[in-house]
Amino acid sequence: MLFRGYICLSARLALAIFTLAVPAHAVDVLTQHNDNFRSGANTHERVLTAANVNVGQFGKLFTRSVDGCIYAQPLVATGVKIGGHRHDVVYVATEHNSVYAFDAVDPAASTPLWQVNLGPSISTHDYDGGPYGEYRDFSLEVGITGTPVIDRSTGTLYVVSKTKDPVPPTESVKADSVYHLRLHALDVTTGHERPNSPVEVTASMAATGDGSVNGTLTLGSFKQLNRPGLLLQGGVVYVALGALEDYAPYHGWVIGYDAKSLKQTDVFNATPDGVNGGIWASGNGPCVDSAGDIWVTTGNGTFTAAAGGRDYGDSFIRLDPRKHLAVVDWMTPHDQQEMDANDADLGSGGPVYVPGADVIIGGGKDTFLFVLDPSHAGNFSPQQDTSLQSFRVSDAHVHGAPVYWNGPTGLHLYLWPEQTNLLSFKIVGRKVGEKPESMSAVRVPDGMPGGFLSVSSDGPKAGTGIVWAMHSFQGDALHETQPGIVDAFDASDVSHELWSSKQFADRDDVGTFAKHSSLTVANGRVYVPTFSGQLVVYGLLPKGAKAAPLNTPTPQQSDTQYPPPKSPESFLAPFDRH
Repeated sequence: MLFRGYICLSARLALAIFTLAVPAHAVDVLTQHNDNFRSGANTHERVLTAANVNVGQFGKLFTRSVDGCIYAQPLVATGVKIGGHRHDVVYVATEHNSVYAFDAVDPAASTPLWQVNLGPSISTHDYDGGPYGEYRDFSLEVGITGTPVIDRSTGTLYVVSKTKDPVPPTESVKADSVYHLRLHALDVTTGHERPNSPVEVTASMAATGDGSVNGTLTLGSFKQLNRPGLLLQGGVVYVALGALEDYAPYHGWVIGYDAKSLKQTDVFNATPDGVNGGIWASGNGPCVDSAGDIWVTTGNGTFTAAAGGRDYGDSFIRLDPRKHLAVVDWMTPHDQQEMDANDADLGSGGPVYVPGADVIIGGGKDTFLFVLDPSHAGNFSPQQDTSLQSFRVSDAHVHGAPVYWNGPTGLHLYLWPEQTNLLSFKIVGRKVGEKPESMSAVRVPDGMPGGFLSVSSDGPKAGTGIVWAMHSFQGDALHETQPGIVDAFDASDVSHELWSSKQFADRDDVGTFAKHSSLTVANGRVYVPTFSGQLVVYGLLPKGAKAAPLNTPTPQQSDTQYPPPKSPESFLAPFDRH
């Protein structure tokens, strides 16, 4: 078993090299949205501030070429010894099933420190003829989608690939035996597979739901997809799965694997006796609360839990990892049946845990934000929502998850739904203010999926909080690849835009928008995924960098690209979902 007792001398040396090489004050980002709370915040950023992130001092430093679209958030580990030298490393995974380790700092180091391919990706044409005809949710291929997770203590990167065995060109095979979901454990210094790696991501259970055979339900590797970020918690790697564009039969699954042996430890299915209930959250990983319990949200699907069943469509679900992912609490909106009928799935957004308020917060396509008590979620009532709070935040869908920052004036929550502006809400006690305290002048174009956010700051220090956003620059990005834009806003007042990649596009343009991904801020640099076959890296410009024209204004787009901002009054609660 992997590193059992660390009896291998070479493994001991590799472990020591990795774990002892963390520079003082260096920041690692080893999981999706920075931590298992899914805060999206790096609160140890001592370089970038609201004073120096501007078009005169901040811009594109360099790019790194990769072989496919980047859905996974880039991860950063500092002080890794590779090839006899220590590097700050940025790890990038692509839909071509490749994983890259790049020097994260040196603009001249364009060659990967290492690169591995984890098997042939799947052409999107294999999914043509599904529920929506031509498959367009992904561009060209499907490979690595969920953000990997790094175990700093063992120097291991865990990642899930989706592959297809070679098939004779005369045959058309869409059988689970040909398609594979595999969990890989890679050495962060070499990219080599650890012992026992990879393992097949599969599961079976006694159930009668869609796709079951003779009372047994088995995970289908063709139609299931790992889109949420992986979770490493308590020595177990958790893989959450939903569907590829609602291609049934599918279900929401969470499967645990021992981080050392890669043996399966736990299996949860959200709708074992029903249909659907996918766990996807637009890429947001399952979150963990202060008690160590795991939270997920599900999409459209069967809901029977209120009547004693075990199906949890459109629900927040609390899973106990000490009890093999047993459901110990849950909350389902009062109008779940209507949500399911109208494709308003809660699971388009993921949950976050806010320790400063001890609440779980999340929302989805029904345009509402929910605030839950993690120890008493509320279950279900057909008359009203049983959460601590629920209120309308937008006219359109929420994808991904909010992020938060505990600044000099208190706790702030940030969210950017479709077809609206970046919104900042104040959290007081365990309640979120139902009217935005500030909003950006910038509004994302009409269409999916809205803006994807990160936060950086030097703790609560005034003048250091920045909300970073990436979104489509024009047009709907659901089924089309669109030009992208990166924005930076003052976290204390998001109506103050600090910088935009379009202000001086000749120098700073990001390329195409990476739908359902997130950027990473670490050690004075901003690592941005794209669908342009490159990672783009921004930071403070060196002397001699191409200067922006004097008095470069913040770009104001036409109404067809950036519609006028809405007024805060349009978000006033309460609002009747019926």
